[in-house]
Amino acid sequence: MKRFNSTGEIDAEIAQSRLHVLYVSDGACSVAEAVWPKIEALRAKFPEAEMSFVLLDDLPELAGRFSIFTVPVVIVHFEGKEVLRQARIPQLGALEQTLKRFSEFME
Repeated sequence: MKRFNSTGEIDAEIAQSRLHVLYVSDGACSVAEAVWPKIEALRAKFPEAEMSFVLLDDLPELAGRFSIFTVPVVIVHFEGKEVLRQARIPQLGALEQTLKRFSEFME
């Protein structure tokens, strides 16, 4: 898992990836800890999607940069544009459908 030192590095990662999933949590969120392995399992199904996990504890300015008010939050970008945002309790079915739809554009 890549470790980010600034929001600029995350912006660059999103800009370089056609399809990117950003998962943001903090160190105290038990929901985020339970959901992350399920989201990471989608990596095998959608290898073309870059996935990043960031702890707000390590990079608090990320909350302001991405307007994050609660964790966990999943933000999907396609060609640099936000196409899906889910917070608090991510709906894995909707996330998988979004990844499938945008993966088809990449073929």
